[in-house]
Amino acid sequence: AAKDGEALERATLKGPCADWLTALLQCEALHRGLDAARAEELGEEGGAASRKELLSAARCSAAAAEAAASAEAAVGAKGSGADAFLEAMWAMDGALGDQSPRLDKKRERAALDRARAGYREQLAVETAPAAVLHLSVLLLEVELHAHLLAVPGRLVPCLLDHLREGLPPHAHAALAKYQAAVQAAVVGGDAGAEDELRDDIEAVRAIGLSKGKGENKG
Repeated sequence: AAKDGEALERATLKGPCADWLTALLQCEALHRGLDAARAEELGEEGGAASRKELLSAARCSAAAAEAAASAEAAVGAKGSGADAFLEAMWAMDGALGDQSPRLDKKRERAALDRARAGYREQLAVETAPAAVLHLSVLLLEVELHAHLLAVPGRLVPCLLDHLREGLPPHAHAALAKYQAAVQAAVVGGDAGAEDELRDDIEAVRAIGLSKGKGENKG
């Protein structure tokens, strides 16, 4: 469980946290006169080298530059770095203005509502089994725990472990079984698993769209 938590944290740091840092530096660099085309190029590239160039172009204060370096170190750290990243980002807040205001409850609810609507819309029309499972699990995290996560599909088993306590036993068992079938089909090309994916896809979709209730076939 500890390793699963670390994997989720690393995925979050290297994904949305890194994107947040890039966007913040990109905004400040544009404000300081960096060519818009170059700023866009650096933003699309992402990565430590691009953020280093953006930080240089931003010409921010020593305190902000130090905080940015701390945030970058947290993104690239092998160990736990989420707390350090957040601390560094809030340290940049005053120096860089209002680009990264703290969430209040109203904005947080609005962000969750947008994510919920987006996941439900995608899940309603998705046809790929692995994507249906992934979207269902992300939607359940929003619905049951008010958690807005951005994690790759390979970490779906970690999220399923986290959802165990909030889901009815039949729903968790169905999702876990479907995850095993996804893995068998992708890794081993198991024909039986592929049949199971086709047969059970609507049940998995229903679990995601019904806050975990779905249909109890047990």
